[in-house]
Amino acid sequence: MKIRKIQEADLTVLAKLNADIFGDTKEKQALKVFRDCLKNGVRDACLLAEEGEIIGAVFTEKKLTFSEKAAGIKSIFVKKKCRGKGVGRILLGRCVSALRKKGYKSVSLTVDRKNKNAISIYEKSGFRPFRIMYLKEL
Repeated sequence: MKIRKIQEADLTVLAKLNADIFGDTKEKQALKVFRDCLKNGVRDACLLAEEGEIIGAVFTEKKLTFSEKAAGIKSIFVKKKCRGKGVGRILLGRCVSALRKKGYKSVSLTVDRKNKNAISIYEKSGFRPFRIMYLKEL
């Protein structure tokens, strides 16, 4: 498996993969979000995994905080057929390392509380619950 920085040319494939994985995500909107991550996020920490084809990715964003240089994981995903092989864990670890090298002091992410597999990966990687987010559809 090869891990590399995401390039602009990868975004269309990644947006389609993201939309396929998350049924509630529109491909066109994912493409906009991913372009923004490359433009305004921490580009060195936006990574993808390949095994002959793209099988997963992680996108980051800069977070505005009052006290420290912080980043956020905007999206992380792995193709369904490639899950359970450590791809997500490796992407997350490389992403965190890249953020650390860039001087970031913390990284946060949001996860659906029903996604037990993702939560397990995050906790094993040193993430801990911090806040509860509430959502109201308008």
